[in-house]
Amino acid sequence: MAELAEHLKFRIEIKWDGKTGASMRTESGRSLTIDTPKKFGGFGEGVCPDELFLASVSGCVLTTFLWFTRKRGVQIKDMSLEAESDVELVKGVYSLKGIKIRVEVEAPKEHVEGARKCLDLAIRYCHISRSIEHCVPVDVVGEVSTS
Repeated sequence: MAELAEHLKFRIEIKWDGKTGASMRTESGRSLTIDTPKKFGGFGEGVCPDELFLASVSGCVLTTFLWFTRKRGVQIKDMSLEAESDVELVKGVYSLKGIKIRVEVEAPKEHVEGARKCLDLAIRYCHISRSIEHCVPVDVVGEVSTS
């Protein structure tokens, strides 16, 4: 496995589309369309930034889990995550009040305990959820089952 880097840096570019959204491009050349949802006057032609934020947090849990499974030689058969956020309008301003992530992992019988440990480690070491937990509560719960 590759050594852990002391410092990482990520960069994106966002270009307004002239309407209610934008195109986003990553340093690696991947692109994504971002737009305002229709219920807020947008065209809804792309991913809402709230959805992208949820994807970032839950995606970090997923990739951190997968890193630990590779490091520990734990095999899994399947994995899925579902995330939702609570956003409230308080005194005319929206605020993100919390994120809930549900993780389901399927592993061979002999790897169930290892997968549980990797999930615990992923919840503990996901750097994105750890970085925001003091201002936005992140509740990650998971279940590992055998096939």
